[in-house]
Amino acid sequence: MRRRALAVASLALAGCAGARLAGVSGDPLELLVARNEAAAAQARTDRALAGAPEELRSRLAAALLARRALDPAAEAGHLAALAGAASESPLALVALRRLAELADHSPALARQVDEAVVGVLKARRLRGLAAYRARVARIAAAEVLGDHARAGALRRENGAVSAWTIAGPFGVRRHMDQERSFPPDEGILPASVPGPLGLPPRPARPLPAPDGSVSLEGEPRDGEVFFLASDVSLAKGGRYLLTLGTAMSASLRLDGAEVYARRAWIGWLPTLVHLPIELAPGRHRVVVKVSRPGPASSLHVSFARADGAASDASFAPTPPGPIEGRKAVPVTPMLGARDLARELEPDVGAGLAALLAGIDATPTDREAAKALLADAARALPRSASVRAARADS
Repeated sequence: MRRRALAVASLALAGCAGARLAGVSGDPLELLVARNEAAAAQARTDRALAGAPEELRSRLAAALLARRALDPAAEAGHLAALAGAASESPLALVALRRLAELADHSPALARQVDEAVVGVLKARRLRGLAAYRARVARIAAAEVLGDHARAGALRRENGAVSAWTIAGPFGVRRHMDQERSFPPDEGILPASVPGPLGLPPRPARPLPAPDGSVSLEGEPRDGEVFFLASDVSLAKGGRYLLTLGTAMSASLRLDGAEVYARRAWIGWLPTLVHLPIELAPGRHRVVVKVSRPGPASSLHVSFARADGAASDASFAPTPPGPIEGRKAVPVTPMLGARDLARELEPDVGAGLAALLAGIDATPTDREAAKALLADAARALPRSASVRAARADS
């Protein structure tokens, strides 16, 4: 599916080749995306970058043109240059996500992406979500190269929870029982739950997550609701991005406060959210109540530092016994797809901002992606780029 998406995305930027090369003028992004004049856009981009290699719009155009030409190595180089030049701009977020996708193409490209992102990190101090995405790109590259030790180290730098206690199953109705109260909702993580039909009790047990994610595949099928709990130790404290990645219904609680709830039965919701939180140094407890929508259900939680430094979080399974009871203290996720489009607009204009944010959101928030690409189609009605991106959303 990812390779199909990349192929269609390449076609998205193809446009028509009816360019007017003599006396090329105009903005390269407008030539490429709005007017479908790829050859003219290439000539204008080459001229602009020769004079100002850090000009953001021309560098973005160069990356899009390389994507159009199916030249991932050139695209990765332009994206890395864009992320370095625009480290404080939302364009860096778009570039870093695409670099993570490119790393999956081949070992050679994975190596190039890793070196490019390392260069960006050395030259610029990335913060918040940009630092998180930079490490994700390096993790993708390390996995392709078979360097699992480095991938694990980078996940630790992003603060991925690596040790849980799992308790359950509770309830048999995945949607209704997600809203029902069970002992962990009321402040007790039980040492075991009764087994069905006189079978032995199911003990709560440690569940290691060395790759930063856990799966419910293989868990008993006679129930649908589980609780995952981890004790988090923060050496420094401060501001963090608490990240939840899952397609399951999930209630995410921190020290008893339900900071985010994902109810998968109400619609196609984002599968990845970042919650800005402030935490004191010391011990905290994260509890996630989940109900699985299918056999291949996984969950990722991480505590990345908002200042971009390596995470100072360490993790241990929560022992059975008293825990904090549930109370609702919702936190608004930061920089959703629509927010990203608004932040991109001053740099690239409304139409292209909607297009870039829509493509960026497609892997994790398809409904928002479709809405943004519809906006892009209204703003750029002749754009071949927009039409192909909508076909893939």
